[in-house]
Amino acid sequence: MQVIAAWLIARPQHAVLGLAGTLLFGPVLSGTVMVLLVLSHGLRQASIEAVAAAALLAGIALLIGESAARMLLGALEAWLPGLLLATLLRNWRSLTLTLQVSAIVAMLVTVGFFIVLGDPTAFWDAKLDDMAAAFRELEFGEQADALLERRDLIAPQMTVI
Repeated sequence: MQVIAAWLIARPQHAVLGLAGTLLFGPVLSGTVMVLLVLSHGLRQASIEAVAAAALLAGIALLIGESAARMLLGALEAWLPGLLLATLLRNWRSLTLTLQVSAIVAMLVTVGFFIVLGDPTAFWDAKLDDMAAAFRELEFGEQADALLERRDLIAPQMTVI
């Protein structure tokens, strides 16, 4: 892992490729790369590398006929939390304080979610319908059926997750 981390921070183009490539495999991994870049290079350099990676991803999305906006939104969702938390950690030099702030913010967002939506289960029911439709488009009918059969168990837990 240290070899990969050293490669990612060695040159800006490595960081751009790392951010873009890992986003295609999963937002958690890509967010982790963002944290590494912020802690190694600082907020400004990591932000520049993120913009370059987002431009690369948007170009790839356009080439393969996907929505560039969806790709950019996915990048923002994956990178922004890591960027913010790593910046706080770098500035405060306290992991405990950073985690406490993130827990408080998460609770406030959850409470706000309940205040705005009232009943979040109805919101998640619609999202589960969308996910099932996406599964059917990919010819995963069994998974779509299983998701919809267990909707009563899944939807109430989605806000907490």
